Amino acid sequence: MNLCFATQLMLGISGAKYSVNVGPLCSGGSAVRFLSRAQLQGSVTGHCLAAANRKRHSEAVWVQAHVRIRSYEVGAMNRFLGRFTIGFTLWALLAPLSSAAKYIIGQEERAGAYEVVFDEEKTALDLSKDCYPGKVCPPVVIMVGRQVGTIEVSNCHEGVMYTFVNKGDLDAGVVVQHEGGLYGSKGIPQFGVGTCFCYREGNLMCG
Repeated sequence: MNLCFATQLMLGISGAKYSVNVGPLCSGGSAVRFLSRAQLQGSVTGHCLAAANRKRHSEAVWVQAHVRIRSYEVGAMNRFLGRFTIGFTLWALLAPLSSAAKYIIGQEERAGAYEVVFDEEKTALDLSKDCYPGKVCPPVVIMVGRQVGTIEVSNCHEGVMYTFVNKGDLDAGVVVQHEGGLYGSKGIPQFGVGTCFCYREGNLMCG
């Protein structure tokens, strides 16, 4: 547009006929033509209109491409938000279930909270055989009966956090510990709960 405007200014100063290199100004050519003022004005105007049309076409193409890009971005964002909403909903529903375990209570094979019967003479608990026959004790052991004093625990399963529940008939409470009390002890009152962790080599830590 600046080159075409400069050519029009030259027309106002020049005479009826003169030579002008129209090609490089608007159309990219280099031929020299001798034109009348009217012919030159028409030629320059035509070139300028063509250049303006090309510019408007380029702008329209750019706008269309920009709209397509924006549409794709909005669609991608909507898909991301949809997946995020679904994932968050599932997490909110499943989180309470994963944080709190529920066990079957009793003396059956599938019991996760096994009831071990004690009397006043039973002062030891073997976690490998004192629960359901042929199976190790589950993570929760419920002590029922007339247990009293210190209970020596042996043969725990490595890596298990054991929970001991004192549901005894006596209100004196009990003390749970690894054999000999080498790794601490846990006092559990009647209807109380105590936890111990089984470390490597069957060391039950109850400190």
